[in-house]
Amino acid sequence: MNPFEPEGGEELRPFEETTRAFVEREIAPVEAELRAAGATGIPADVRTELQRKAKANGLWCFATPAGYGGAGLTATQLVAVLEQAVRHTYSLPDPGDGAFGYDPPVFLLEADDEQRAKYLLPTIEQGRQWFVAITEPTGGSDPARAIQTRAERIPSGWRITGRKQFISRVGESPLGVVLARTGTAAEKGGGISAFIVPRDSPGFSYRKVAVIRDHHTYEVALDGVEVPEENLLGEPGRGFELAKKWLARGRLSLAARSVGVAALALEMAVDYSGERSTFGRPLAQRQGIQWMLADCAVELYAARLIVRDAAAGVTAGRPSPTKTSTAKLVATETAYQVVDRVIQIHGGIGLCQEMPLEHWLRALRVNRVVEGATEVQKLVIARGLLPRRA
Repeated sequence: MNPFEPEGGEELRPFEETTRAFVEREIAPVEAELRAAGATGIPADVRTELQRKAKANGLWCFATPAGYGGAGLTATQLVAVLEQAVRHTYSLPDPGDGAFGYDPPVFLLEADDEQRAKYLLPTIEQGRQWFVAITEPTGGSDPARAIQTRAERIPSGWRITGRKQFISRVGESPLGVVLARTGTAAEKGGGISAFIVPRDSPGFSYRKVAVIRDHHTYEVALDGVEVPEENLLGEPGRGFELAKKWLARGRLSLAARSVGVAALALEMAVDYSGERSTFGRPLAQRQGIQWMLADCAVELYAARLIVRDAAAGVTAGRPSPTKTSTAKLVATETAYQVVDRVIQIHGGIGLCQEMPLEHWLRALRVNRVVEGATEVQKLVIARGLLPRRA
């Protein structure tokens, strides 16, 4: 029994148990075979079969409304399920390495009826990935001022020109959402609008930018990319508002996934410390190891409660940017420190690629930067404390 199991989670137990059982039954065995063969991820054909099974078990696109074909989980249910969905090696950035489908960007949930029929529903049904292009060479933490990509009206719709940087999923996604300035920075929302942009559009090019995790990012160039009027999402100038919703969901999801991976790493450390002996005694009998395990458990317990409280506010219709940023900050920083300690407990074997720990550590290091770096979250938190002065 886990002594750090949060109270009041009985209604979440069926969701957690179903997800955990699926990971242990369907994903982990396949993953073990792939790792033994030297794979660094789940191949597309294997992923497709896992997706079929996930759909059959009701584990498809967790955050997408049921009316569109998703699981329709509340934020509270979502963070609990994500903790279980990442209990395997290739779990970051996507639980199941995509086996559970890909929730469409929040932007698409704001689409009109025609856009939903053309883009949203096929995306959910077919498990398509989308890229979201916000960050630019001029910066990503302050898009309202940093975005220089412009979209100009033309008779056939819009012409988009600019550069994007550190964009995930471009190489895997035939479609994406691009934020571009259609007005001035002085306008509400910075005059930023959101557009659906096919990757194969004339004038669209990209190149891979390798980072420390196994899933890389891309640099994107938009040289006069033309899209029709119907590719505008919402009204002109609403892009920044939609982006904030997308970031809020992403931060909460990232926090839950980070906690889930770190919790699994801690379980590995507990098991290993009981099995491994040095100088005639199990590691578990050494006070230094006991303190490391205790620190990990206490910090993860706090992080989990913070994430679940932030999610409870969203479920109740009272989302708090301050709490969401707190959850993202605490969870990602804690998870990284926990996995780092777990590697230390394992010693040399913890550094081996045969173990999942080094893979998780690299991915968790990225989590401290993406979706708003730790320092950006501190700014958001401070503004919540000092709304009239900061």
